[in-house]
Amino acid sequence: MKRSAQDLSPVKRFKSGNALAVAAAAAAAASTISERSQDSLTLRLIKCSEILKENNGPMTIHDLEMSIGYKIDSQLLSTLAQVDRIDYNEEEKTLYYHSLHNIKTAEDLMKVLKKQQAFLGLQVKQLKDGWNECIPTIRKLEKNNEILVNKTKKDQTPKHIWLNVEKLHLLQEDSETDKSFADLWHKIEIPDHETLVKKLIENKIKPTNVDSDALKNKNSQPVKQQKKRKSRKGKITNTHLKGILRDYSKMR
Repeated sequence: MKRSAQDLSPVKRFKSGNALAVAAAAAAAASTISERSQDSLTLRLIKCSEILKENNGPMTIHDLEMSIGYKIDSQLLSTLAQVDRIDYNEEEKTLYYHSLHNIKTAEDLMKVLKKQQAFLGLQVKQLKDGWNECIPTIRKLEKNNEILVNKTKKDQTPKHIWLNVEKLHLLQEDSETDKSFADLWHKIEIPDHETLVKKLIENKIKPTNVDSDALKNKNSQPVKQQKKRKSRKGKITNTHLKGILRDYSKMR
């Protein structure tokens, strides 16, 4: 015969309720430990990825462990190997973070720019990913007129770069560029900024970095002509005393 909870003694009822509470607490603790373990894995993965980014070449697992301060277990190593930008060499036990264009030196950058057929250039934020010397290298190449750089107005930070084609000496004897075409190109006169903006607006093209609406309103406003002031004649006052006052003007 099955006994109800009321039939149990106080001690047995306590033990039964305590067992349920312990089981619930154990389940909650296991869930918390699992979540903390997952969070810990994510944090360790991010830290390892950042260190690999800062390193310009392959890094051994031992060196990576020395940098992060703890041992890389099999779970973390397997997760790192699955990252798209991280290459794991199982034989040499090395990890390597490769950027989008895999550029690490000025020579690498110039090779990529020269291979571009349409001179689209490169975004600097893509180059900075995994390349610590990106900005100093860009400034050095710009100083040597090797590249053209588009910068932000606020702090002059490089945003986009292109190859400076004038440094390639395209008009050499073995060049495929027609010299007559090059002569025509150099004869084209570039208009000044204001003229260029007006021409763009006239052709219904909105210029960049210019408030075309304000400029249009400024040009469309007619010039106000100043009205010619009428000369005021002196007005004679005290006319009601005309017969009383004497005229002394003849005595001057």
